[in-house]
Amino acid sequence: MKPKFLFFHYGPGGNCDIEKRWLSHKYPNIEFWDQPKSSSYDQLKMACATKLQNTFGKNPVNIIAHSFGCNIAIDILNEQKYTVENLILLSPVSNLFEAFKNISSRILEKSDLDIQLRNEISIALSLFTSNPSIDLFWSLIEKLIRYPNMLDLYFAQTAIGNRYKDEMTKSTPFDFEMWQTVLSDYLSETRKNSSVASNFTRILIGKFDPYIQLDNEMIYWQKIFPNVLVEPVETGHYPHLESMAFSAFIESL
Repeated sequence: MKPKFLFFHYGPGGNCDIEKRWLSHKYPNIEFWDQPKSSSYDQLKMACATKLQNTFGKNPVNIIAHSFGCNIAIDILNEQKYTVENLILLSPVSNLFEAFKNISSRILEKSDLDIQLRNEISIALSLFTSNPSIDLFWSLIEKLIRYPNMLDLYFAQTAIGNRYKDEMTKSTPFDFEMWQTVLSDYLSETRKNSSVASNFTRILIGKFDPYIQLDNEMIYWQKIFPNVLVEPVETGHYPHLESMAFSAFIESL
């Protein structure tokens, strides 16, 4: 019998609508759970910890986490000291400030970027780089999300990216206000990722993830998890939707 997994999606304001439609029928042992509305990082983390407890009780836990969901999972597992059977991290991001500098640079490389918006992003990026404050972080993001083709950067395969964009029109809208509130709270404290004791941990990082510099990210996570396979895959930011490596691994358990 395959182990039951709890899936932590990319974080505050988001949902698992697309994962449910694309993957639930294929992986009935994975619960694609929608994180509840929260007004602080601690409140969100507590809700996730409660869900983990209700799902596994005193049994070893099995978690798949994506993007900022990895940060939530690592924090909970270190604070609560669960017995972890399997931990799968998909596109973890080591530093959110650096992540948005990276995707800003990717957008500035795009030939279809409007000249005025290009100038605004360039200025916002320069200001944020000089003074990486939370206010300037959101000022930069406000410019980035005005680029209409931003989502294309998250996928290595154009067809999957187009399908994802189509599915978004049928999904629960992203709650930007919650994302901003919770992320600002998270960023207001200095935090460090630390390793989690697990019988088996796997980390998949997309080679074309717009948030990262691949070599730096590989080195970072290998230091955090020195005895773990950190695997680069031919995807963008969503390995579970693009990579056969994810499918092969899940099916092998």
